[in-house]
Amino acid sequence: MYDYTKEKEALGEFLAGTKTAAEIKGFFSPYGIYQQKNGLFMMRLRINGGRVSLATLRNIIEIAKCSKAEYLHFTTREAIQLHNVDPKRIAPVMDLCVQLGLPFRGGGGDTFRNILTSPLGGVRKESVFDVYPYAEELKKYIFTVEPAFHLPRKIKIAMFDAPQDERYVRVQDLGFLAIKKDGMKGFRVWGGGGIGRNSAEGILLLDFIPVAKAAAASKAMIDLFSKHGNRTNRAQARIRYIAKALGAEEFRKLYLSYYEKADAPDLKPEFGKSRERLLPKSFSAHLNPGLDEWKQLNTQPSIKEGESLVHVRIPKGNLKEKDLESIAWIMEKYSLAEFRLTPARDFYFVDFPTDALPALYDDLLKLLPKLDTTLKSFVGQIVTCVGCTVCKIGLLDSPELGERVGKALDEYFENRKEEKLRLANSILDKIRISGCPSCCTAHPMAEIGLNGIIKGGAKCWQFYQRETPDQILGTPEPEPTRDEDAVAKIMQKLGLC
Repeated sequence: MYDYTKEKEALGEFLAGTKTAAEIKGFFSPYGIYQQKNGLFMMRLRINGGRVSLATLRNIIEIAKCSKAEYLHFTTREAIQLHNVDPKRIAPVMDLCVQLGLPFRGGGGDTFRNILTSPLGGVRKESVFDVYPYAEELKKYIFTVEPAFHLPRKIKIAMFDAPQDERYVRVQDLGFLAIKKDGMKGFRVWGGGGIGRNSAEGILLLDFIPVAKAAAASKAMIDLFSKHGNRTNRAQARIRYIAKALGAEEFRKLYLSYYEKADAPDLKPEFGKSRERLLPKSFSAHLNPGLDEWKQLNTQPSIKEGESLVHVRIPKGNLKEKDLESIAWIMEKYSLAEFRLTPARDFYFVDFPTDALPALYDDLLKLLPKLDTTLKSFVGQIVTCVGCTVCKIGLLDSPELGERVGKALDEYFENRKEEKLRLANSILDKIRISGCPSCCTAHPMAEIGLNGIIKGGAKCWQFYQRETPDQILGTPEPEPTRDEDAVAKIMQKLGLC
């Protein structure tokens, strides 16, 4: 059980006017609770691996009700944020989260952050094996490692399940890629990477470890970081700066010295048993036009017979409490085990009965009418951070730019239906926009990545360019782009103007 006594005392002083938001930030940032530009607060819920069961979703709905948040936001690291929360609601929400098993610890600050996993792990044909059970056990273990919550800066860990996702693993503080060796499940491990100021590609540390040793590999990096991280200069405090200072070979040797003595238990996850699905014998007749286009843009076969993977789009990643209730209703109706959040700020149903897709299409249009979950429009679908209107460190309004790009794409494809069906997903995968150099959308990895900067006293957009398709990190173009020219330049890079 977590004791928030000190935090509540600091909050009381803030509410009484004897402490400022800046003075209580140190109490609340390790829990992912931050003041927004408008004076209200954001509270971040950890969703390990991005997987949300129906029971967890019902708990999140209760938390949303308690917070009276104006809206919720799905993040680019598969977490869920409550936005525009009155500070008077913070304490009861923290208590409720602990009671429901969703503690805020590690939601922000210099701590162990949310573990990122593949949204389609274990259900796509390329998957080596589903990494989520190991990510869940790893989270439980690291929550017992107290130094993981008192680090020089944050540590980000990810586990991915398929070869094509290696590039995402290689830009983490610690990244695990699923592989098999002589029939044994294991991981290839990289470390010292990261996206942010001075983004860097990680170093291959271990070519193969059995899956059970992921806890030891993580403990080694936590201990190394805790001992060697820069605690006097935050701008140089991430693990990648240790790697840069030592060089690849010496950093690897240092890491291996910690791995050899890491006192961590083997991971022994419990695997869920197959469940009996209770589905209606028939589904409602299909009523709405556009079914075939929706299926082409948003669904694909699962490796499990009779099931489909359904991509449910959430424009800007924002939705209301009542929208979560509609999603819960859908999950119950179709006996769905979970939904999986994605770094694109939306989610997948990964066990949807294929013969019920027409009924789901109707349900999405009926139950979520204010959300374009089906990609009728590009507006709101470009991946951006929350931007400067919400975030205190934001420089430019990235959602607004994303919206303008979406409108330009809608205009281009207005009379090009077949071309849109062919290109839409590829286009959305290519673009990432961050409102400042903090890289919340990992834009340096994108084919078309840009962030807000200040140059010569003016705010402008900085584009990132990858010289070859297999390059992991792009480099910033020398000349920033004015805001009014950014949309045209993106369309030009897409080859659409």
